[in-house]
Amino acid sequence: MRALVFYSERKNTSSFLKYLKEELDLLKIQSVFIPLTIEKKMSIDFEIDEETDFAVSLGGDGTVLHVTRILYHYSIPIFPVNFGNLGFITEIKQNELIHMIKEYLNQKIGFDYRLMLETNIHHQRHHKVFTGFALNEITLTRTIPCKLIEIEVKIDEHYVSKYRADGLIIATPTGSTAYSLSAGGPILEPGLNNFIITPISPHSLRLRPLVISSDKEIELKVLTSGESMVTLDGQEIHYLKDHEIVVVKSAAKRIKIARPDKRNFYNVLKEKLNWQE
Repeated sequence: MRALVFYSERKNTSSFLKYLKEELDLLKIQSVFIPLTIEKKMSIDFEIDEETDFAVSLGGDGTVLHVTRILYHYSIPIFPVNFGNLGFITEIKQNELIHMIKEYLNQKIGFDYRLMLETNIHHQRHHKVFTGFALNEITLTRTIPCKLIEIEVKIDEHYVSKYRADGLIIATPTGSTAYSLSAGGPILEPGLNNFIITPISPHSLRLRPLVISSDKEIELKVLTSGESMVTLDGQEIHYLKDHEIVVVKSAAKRIKIARPDKRNFYNVLKEKLNWQE
């Protein structure tokens, strides 16, 4: 049995790391501990073994977003442990982890299979220059903050509208409680098969968030001059060049995230968003 443990160097995880190593040794689980830093958002210093049984993410939601992109191609289940503040994705408490790992060894644990976005950038529709994945959202904005951008949107090659706004967000149900929510988008249950198209500070009240089926393909074309960029999960950036088209669709694989016992999405919303009883 083999496990990868990713941890944020920004969080106070040192004492928990020692405890976790001892517990994994007792369970006869070989473990590799990998620190994640801002400077190493998309690179790690070793080759991932395809025989790895599971991964643990210690940090906030940003840490698990990083880990999901690293592990996307390997179909490795992730146990996200909350060392952050809000923690919509990192629902596992520190004192729950070992119990959940034992339940996993006995095949008694539940998992969520979360939809991910695949983003492809093409030059003049023909030559693919970039492919990336995101669990929460991708955003298309100008490189200068709060600068107006005009984006032509097509869905399955059907023209939808031109969005004049500070930017555009394409979010998954998981990402519906992140940037999209702060921009006025709706909250979706994590298991739904939908995308949300949410404009950022649109220059017309007619441009509202749009919920579409996840089997659709979204094409984005920047119409304004000047530099623009695509950002994946607020961490990975790709700068667009002239005549490049952004195509967003559902990724072929879903990420497998361990779910705590008696998890209730609505209780999570009440707790994290401070809804009144």
